[in-house]
Amino acid sequence: MKHINQFKKILSHQDTYVYLISGVLSLQLLDFAYGSIGLMLFSTICLINAFLHKTTFNKSMIFPLVYFLSAAISLLWSFDNETVLINFQKILPFFFIPFSFSFIKPLNRKDIEKALKILSRIQALYILLLLMNAILKYSNNADVFFYHELSSLFDLNAIYLSSFLLLSYVFLLMRKTKSKLDYCILFLLFITLILLSSKLIFAILILVSLTKGLMHFKKPISKLIFITSTVFSVIIILNNTKISERISQELNSSFEEVLTLKKFNNVYLWTGSSIRLFQGRVFLEMLQEDKKYLFGYGFNSTQERITAKHIQFGLYPGFYKYNFHNQYLQTTAELGFVGLFVLVAMFISFFSRALNSISIWPLMIGAIFLILFLTESYLVRQRGIVYFLFYYCLIIKYAHQR
Repeated sequence: MKHINQFKKILSHQDTYVYLISGVLSLQLLDFAYGSIGLMLFSTICLINAFLHKTTFNKSMIFPLVYFLSAAISLLWSFDNETVLINFQKILPFFFIPFSFSFIKPLNRKDIEKALKILSRIQALYILLLLMNAILKYSNNADVFFYHELSSLFDLNAIYLSSFLLLSYVFLLMRKTKSKLDYCILFLLFITLILLSSKLIFAILILVSLTKGLMHFKKPISKLIFITSTVFSVIIILNNTKISERISQELNSSFEEVLTLKKFNNVYLWTGSSIRLFQGRVFLEMLQEDKKYLFGYGFNSTQERITAKHIQFGLYPGFYKYNFHNQYLQTTAELGFVGLFVLVAMFISFFSRALNSISIWPLMIGAIFLILFLTESYLVRQRGIVYFLFYYCLIIKYAHQR
């Protein structure tokens, strides 16, 4: 009984969940197996805590569960048993994460902020490892400090890494009180986000930083000086980084061709925006031809159909595995308008809770996910699912505290 009571005491202590939350989010930057183990440990401890302390389900967590249910039902019309099992494993976080957070005793705001501060410190260590790796790989080739080359140490897409780091940057930046270490981490995050060279993330980074600066400076002359210096800084950054090169490539996009050409070829010059626009065209043609409006093709069951479209249009085979790169299109194609309705409801819940929190950083986190979903199919990968659901659940709990 003594050991059981000690175990129950550990499970009832808030710091247990603070470290678990920061640990799970940190492990998502590593190999898939580590992220899965961390998530399983978190869910197991939360469920044991629910059993020992008789906690009840929090109704605020209902929308991710509804999304899970719609995705699980969609698997009924997948006939490959092996594929069904794999896809079911992918959607399990939509079930376990909201249940796990529901069964944690109320985390107060200090606990949530502590977990996110720890996460930012661990991410800073990751960044130092990335930079050290780039320095060791450097041999008259500066590309090792940019984009996918920089994030390759963790076998992690640069855009996903950028989005994870941006969330920590926004949280730290919007905090009223910061330590010297916080300022150092903010600087490190800012530099790394520039090096990772995501155009969208860079735009959000500048916009968020500009917003914070304008909130900080009260006098008009101070605001004018800040805006002017920010504009000059952006110009300097664009002229000396890979971002300018990638923007210039985007300017060569021919959106009319993307929407009208009947046949492309293996050497057609695709850019990030043009390939995403083309995927939107593929999405519309698929729905018009197959009439899968209401319930979609099934969770993670659109790739074969997308590939057929790519072959039809004569795309380079390297694009055959590309998904829609837009979560709203991805959800609609997989789960129909029913799934899209649930996703929209999830965001409405997200923003209503963020507004209730009377704090700006939860609102900014929600806005960032809203924008990121326009360019990435965020909820088809475990890392994306975990980060979105953890922030969703944390902000719901944050809003309950005053």
